[in-house]
Amino acid sequence: MRRQSGDLSRSARYDTRVVKRPAAIDAGLQLGLRNRWYPIFESKDLGSGKAIGIKRLGEELALWRDSSGQPHVFIDRCPHRGAAFSEGGTVHGQELQCWYHGFRYDGSGQCTAVPVEGEQTALANRVSITSYPVEERWGLIWAYIGEVDLFPPPPLELPDEMLRPDWAGHIARATWRANWLLVIDNLMDPMHASWLHAKSYTLSKGKKSARLAVRELDDGFIVERENQRGVNFDWTEYHDNGSLWFRLEIPYPRSAGPGGPFRILGWSTPVDAQSSLSYFLRMRHVSGWQRRLWDLLYGLYLERNHWNVLEQDRRILESQRGLSSRLWEHMAQTDIGVVRLRRMLNEAYWSQQEVYLAAAAAGRKPSSGERVKALLAARGAGREAIPV
Repeated sequence: MRRQSGDLSRSARYDTRVVKRPAAIDAGLQLGLRNRWYPIFESKDLGSGKAIGIKRLGEELALWRDSSGQPHVFIDRCPHRGAAFSEGGTVHGQELQCWYHGFRYDGSGQCTAVPVEGEQTALANRVSITSYPVEERWGLIWAYIGEVDLFPPPPLELPDEMLRPDWAGHIARATWRANWLLVIDNLMDPMHASWLHAKSYTLSKGKKSARLAVRELDDGFIVERENQRGVNFDWTEYHDNGSLWFRLEIPYPRSAGPGGPFRILGWSTPVDAQSSLSYFLRMRHVSGWQRRLWDLLYGLYLERNHWNVLEQDRRILESQRGLSSRLWEHMAQTDIGVVRLRRMLNEAYWSQQEVYLAAAAAGRKPSSGERVKALLAARGAGREAIPV
């Protein structure tokens, strides 16, 4: 997709390093859109007693539970001398202790004790680490990764299907060697199902060509085939209500049991510029005995069918070899959902940049997360220009 001259001049105003390079937005978004809620871990996989290290949105993070079971997410770097909390860090009540010298931090990231200086020390009050807001819902740990002083986190709003008792589902986790932007492009592209998944369960039906249309929603949009509904992967939704998520539906035959179509709710969380972690919630409109039957059929063969489809997605997305694939794009009319998605992300990104720059002009220092993102973007900027 060609950038209009007005878009290029805007990028030049905000990042002088890329005045002649139309890669500013991709460089900014390759590690995710900050100041949003992201699912970062499954609840069942986080034990107690110690910190574990993960990478999300390009940041090394330490994830831990306090003695009450509440999860916390720190930047994985003790402010004393830079040791990783995940390397031997232990939980003591409501606090995390660094293995290196025993510095302790409460859930807010404030240092509470400096054992090497004894009980009476003023140093603890001057030391803190970034702690991101965390919620634990629907078997997932969600983190609001961003700058809460500039962008206060909104309540975590989950899709209705996750809140209603007449819907049931299962979590599928997929880690792919593909940038998150490629993953979400794929989610806004219904037409790929008729080709990539043509030999998959229920996705062989319907037309292999179509025109797509976009309808606006309060917090996003829906892209759908014209003159075909309920036959294949015929529509998909994008929502930005504090988290970035997707809803789509695939027809199921009567042999798949009660519950109507197979509905998927999806999130893609960036790991780094080359890889992503996606959660797909596989939902059916069932309760009571129907829910038990759905769980049984899911375990017997429906889960395997779904993983076959995800494996096809993984192979094709990893074959694109990163965001440089956009250098050779020739968009079709059926890419209208992809184009709209990119436009909305671009607008959200630039809106944030205006806030960051105004704060910097007023004397605000960047957060640890901002510095990591700027460093990685600077390293990547010299390698390739990626048109948006």
